[in-house]
Amino acid sequence: MRVENATLISYSYHRSILTVHLRNSPPNLSRSDPHCDGSSTDICVGKKDNPSLQTILNMRKLKLQVQMSLDGFVAGPNGELEWIWLLERDEASFRKVIDLADSCDTILLGRKMTPGFINHWENVVDNQPDSIEQPLAQRMVNMRKIVFSRTEKNMKGRNLEVESGELATAVHALKKQPGKDIMVYGGATFVSSLISQNLVDEYYIFRTPVAIGNGLSIFKEQKRLDLANTVNYKNGKVLEIYRPL
Repeated sequence: MRVENATLISYSYHRSILTVHLRNSPPNLSRSDPHCDGSSTDICVGKKDNPSLQTILNMRKLKLQVQMSLDGFVAGPNGELEWIWLLERDEASFRKVIDLADSCDTILLGRKMTPGFINHWENVVDNQPDSIEQPLAQRMVNMRKIVFSRTEKNMKGRNLEVESGELATAVHALKKQPGKDIMVYGGATFVSSLISQNLVDEYYIFRTPVAIGNGLSIFKEQKRLDLANTVNYKNGKVLEIYRPL
């Protein structure tokens, strides 16, 4: 059974039987061992030591974390982000951002976002030892970062590498590598490409109660998602956690 591009949604054990709920299983997926129901979102059942099912269980997830306005934008028309800071700082939401970073060991970046991302976090680490952002900055600088670009061969940044291959192929290959999960923060165009190709496994959307009227969206077509959980913060932000259907 070929499962390279399948995405794990959930799984359960009953005695020696493993049931796996997945999506994006390829058309040539074997329906015999393990048995799959044949739908676009498959339920596969097999022995818990089945190597194909274990491959799915061991794949890393691609997590998306973004700040989003009340009316669904991740930035203003020209990338403006000042609306994010209109609310007072909430320590619990910052802790969640740290926890999400700690669940990952690789960051994916779009080419346009990379210079500003690298410059900001390296400047905090190097020149702002007392910054409240220092714990997150350390993680952003020390973590492996992969920027996707067809035009740039080398880009400056600590622990930064350039990937020029086809997006879906490269992401699927990363998911099969050992390690923690994978994180993407932006930019908007890059994230839109990931979403359009069904590569995002979990969405962590920090909804800010500020409408900005116009801006950059990460959704370019209709996309049905399952709301897995919400977390309310004292400053009015709401973390919405979604998973693909």
